[in-house]
Amino acid sequence: VYNYTSCTALGSTNPATRIAHKALPQFSGPGTSRLLGSNSIEVDASHAALPNGIASHIHDSDDTHLDAIIHPTGAVASALLAMMQTMDRPVSGEEFVTALVAGIEAECKVGLAVWPSQHSGLHRRRSLRQQTPQSRRPQTAHAIGLAATQVTGLREMFGSHTKSFHLGRAAQNGLLAAVLAAEGFTSSTSALEAKRGWANVVSSQHQH
Repeated sequence: VYNYTSCTALGSTNPATRIAHKALPQFSGPGTSRLLGSNSIEVDASHAALPNGIASHIHDSDDTHLDAIIHPTGAVASALLAMMQTMDRPVSGEEFVTALVAGIEAECKVGLAVWPSQHSGLHRRRSLRQQTPQSRRPQTAHAIGLAATQVTGLREMFGSHTKSFHLGRAAQNGLLAAVLAAEGFTSSTSALEAKRGWANVVSSQHQH
């Protein structure tokens, strides 16, 4: 928590975070959640989680799980803090830490299940089943599916509401990408064709 707080405080002054602070409020509903380091700008919870997550990681000094090669706390803490501010009752420190630990544990378990690269096929699937936290709540399973499919769009979602969610999210993300880029937010300029770019991630057979 100390690491997240300090990294986010420093990152909130970075130009990338400032661009997000400027661009995102136009998409937001009524303000409920604070953009950290923004001089009191409030947006809805989903639009607060994004720039706060950017701020937490922009300097790449946030916590790292070396076995799974992920920075686990920023995404979980940014989502929790945004959501907590929408609730109609105070959230205790114990509740926050419990939720934070559960989220980080889930991230790391899933990361370990698919890394390193020599784990493949049946072994990878078996490892994922063994390590992914199980829940009796169907809503949790649906939430995991919705999060998982946003990596690339999974055919596993055919027959569920989430198949059409792919198109809606693509439209939303395309609009957000255009607005952020117009404000000066940067990305790789060879994201499609580069060795570690989109084409090589989603297909082993493509035309250069």
